[in-house]
Amino acid sequence: MAALQGAKVIGADTRCFDDGVSSLSTFLRVALPDDPPDDLYLDLNIPSVPAGIDPIDSLQTLVDEWGGCLVSDVESFIGTDHPLVYPNPARDYVHLQIAPGKLRNSTVTFYNSRGEVEWQGAAPADNKLDFDLPAGIYYLHISKNGQHILREKVMVVE
Repeated sequence: MAALQGAKVIGADTRCFDDGVSSLSTFLRVALPDDPPDDLYLDLNIPSVPAGIDPIDSLQTLVDEWGGCLVSDVESFIGTDHPLVYPNPARDYVHLQIAPGKLRNSTVTFYNSRGEVEWQGAAPADNKLDFDLPAGIYYLHISKNGQHILREKVMVVE
């Protein structure tokens, strides 16, 4: 479910871009080794949804009702040691939710899909990272003294 949420980007399925959703439908199937094909441990399906509703969000609701994921949204991470980058997709800034002090003296780098540096700078003291990048998908890397702190895919939109 976390992978589906991570890949939920408006227009990921180009047929859905005008509707402002990531996909037309979604499903999650989990089988235990002895499960017969017609009776899986978990078999959730969202074949369609009303206009403007993202099927992945509807599936998340079903998974949560089933008793599923430990963490499925930004609010669940706030106050924990799990680093966060939000909003994502972003326009010209992101917030970095990282344990206090971890960003001090660290370097932030945005790489393009070819692995080339598009933007680099010092981590912000206020955890709000402003950048000027054209629309696209980037790989955000934060490091300190050669040690990896965070790697995250960030979509920049116009």
